[in-house]
Amino acid sequence: MAKDKIQRVPRVVNYYELKFLFEEDNNFDSFFKTLTTLAKTRAKIRYQLFGDKYVFIQGIENKNDMIKAKMRCIRMDLLPELMDITTDETKEIDAKEQEGVVETTHFIIDYSDKDNIILALEYNHYGSKITDLVDYVQRIGIHKKLLDNVGFAPITKNELNKLKERIGRFSEFVVRIHKDNVPKLKKMDKKLWEAVSVSTDNFDTDYATLRLKFDFKQRSATPLIEQTVVNLINHLKKNHKEKHLFNQLYMRAEDREKNNLLAKFDLLIEKVHSDLKVQKKPKYRTLISKDMFDQMTNELKRIRF
Repeated sequence: MAKDKIQRVPRVVNYYELKFLFEEDNNFDSFFKTLTTLAKTRAKIRYQLFGDKYVFIQGIENKNDMIKAKMRCIRMDLLPELMDITTDETKEIDAKEQEGVVETTHFIIDYSDKDNIILALEYNHYGSKITDLVDYVQRIGIHKKLLDNVGFAPITKNELNKLKERIGRFSEFVVRIHKDNVPKLKKMDKKLWEAVSVSTDNFDTDYATLRLKFDFKQRSATPLIEQTVVNLINHLKKNHKEKHLFNQLYMRAEDREKNNLLAKFDLLIEKVHSDLKVQKKPKYRTLISKDMFDQMTNELKRIRF
């Protein structure tokens, strides 16, 4: 592989609805102009401390009723080491006192519909989360007397009905459940209950995990597991709260909506999200922000909340 060849890495984008309560005579433009000014003038307030990390919003672009920006999460307490996995040698990072380790989270706020403001937020395990963004915006807004409150709610979906039409031949089925919840499987699907209860009854386990694999390319259909999944979907549609009985419940199967390509279907995940493949800089191993923002923008247009 060429050293400078562009590579792609998986990223997940989650979606939220935001509620802004602005002070009189203020709006998105005035608020984010203030944030931009804070960054340009390097005002101390631009950094907000949350626990052991600083949060800072940078690179704000406000066009066409869309705000694109990066949320920086900076740790100043401890620095990691670098290791060469071919030699097991480590080396420390020589940082100045005012330097820290930064993680970047990309986000877009679509306020084209003032009654339905949508946030697209990159999920970065090591970076800032939705609560950091909301708390940051609220702190700055209140301090500058621009807004009173910011609320958020994840955008959820209930697509159990659609799944029955989308799922084709199965490649894998996985269920994980606590022993106390196993008896409740019986009314959902008797065969699944029998299979799982064998583990808990014979080995006195606290949790039972059933992982079924299918060589779907050698089969014209996988009717038995398909019927079990249909039974589960029908039950969970009527008893939505019983999703909490499962620790895991997902399958890999052909997706009829995507030319029968293999896809993962998770019956427990409700949040609307997008799975992206984003370019990264080979030498620095950081995301190429333009590619990230372009893909996020396309997803917002595609989903049309």
